[in-house]
Amino acid sequence: MPDYKNLKKTLKGRKGFLFLINDSNNEIRQHFDLSYKNNFNDSLFIKILNFKADFCRGKKIKYHFFLIPDKSVVCKDLLPFKFSQIKRNYDNISNSVPDFVTKLDHTHYFKNDSHINYEGGKELAYYYLNHLDNSFKRKDYTKLINDQISLVDRLYVCDLTMPKNWSYSEEEKDEYLNEDIISFNNKFLVDIKENLPKNFKFVMSRETEYYHNPEGFKDLRVLIFRDSSTNLIRDSLSVYFKEILLYWDKWSFTPELIDWYKPDIILEIRTERFLENNFFKRIC
Repeated sequence: MPDYKNLKKTLKGRKGFLFLINDSNNEIRQHFDLSYKNNFNDSLFIKILNFKADFCRGKKIKYHFFLIPDKSVVCKDLLPFKFSQIKRNYDNISNSVPDFVTKLDHTHYFKNDSHINYEGGKELAYYYLNHLDNSFKRKDYTKLINDQISLVDRLYVCDLTMPKNWSYSEEEKDEYLNEDIISFNNKFLVDIKENLPKNFKFVMSRETEYYHNPEGFKDLRVLIFRDSSTNLIRDSLSVYFKEILLYWDKWSFTPELIDWYKPDIILEIRTERFLENNFFKRIC
C-alpha cells in the first residue's frame, strides 16, 4: 500500500468517503499492508475470553463478545488504493467470536467519520440480539424499533474533519465539514444514573450511562462494556431490555461493577481496530 506517513489521521477515499489512518491502532495498515506485523495476541485473547465466560457462568450471567467491523473493511472498495488481499485480526478468533461483516455495506458508515452510523448500528443490534436469542426475529425487532425509536435529522460533527486529524488544506475541508444524518433516539429511556454508586459514575473522564426502559421487550438487565462506537448502537439495542448500563471499562471487565449490578446479560462490544493494541492484557 502507499506510504501515507505525511498525513495526520485522515485519508481521502473515493465518492466522498474519508478513512482513519496513522492512528494508534494502524487501522489501514493492519488490514492492507501485507508487510505490517500485527500486534494482536490471539491466544491470550481467547484465554481471557474463556475466563470471562467462565466467570459469568459461575454467577449465572450470560456473556457475549461482539465486534463492530472496521470501516475500512466494510468500505474497502472506496479506499484510494488497490489491494490484493485483506487481513483481519478477527480471522484468528473466528471460532470464538461471531462476525456480521457481510450484513453491512458502505451505507452503514459515516462518510466523514471513523465510526459506524445509526443505521449500521440498528443492523448490528438486530444481529447481536438474534445471536443471544434465536427466537427473536426481524419482525419482532422492526416492531420495537417503530414503536420506540424516534428519528432526528441533523448535522453531525465528524471526527475525521477535526483539526487534530485533518490531513489536507483548509480549503479542501469545506465540503466535508458536516454530514447530514438521521440519528436514533429511544424516546422511552429513563436516565437513572443517579442510582449509580459514586465509584462507577465515571471511568476517568468517561461518564457511565444507566437507563430504565419501561417498554423493553424482555425483563432483563444488561451490562455493556463499551467504546465510542456503542453510542451509535445504544438506542437500537435498548429496545430489547428493561435496564441497560453502559460502562467504559478500558478492557478491565470490572468484577466489582458486575457484583454490584448483578446483570442478567453482559455484552462486550468493541470496535475491531482496538484488538490491535492488546488492551485486554490489563486483566491477565
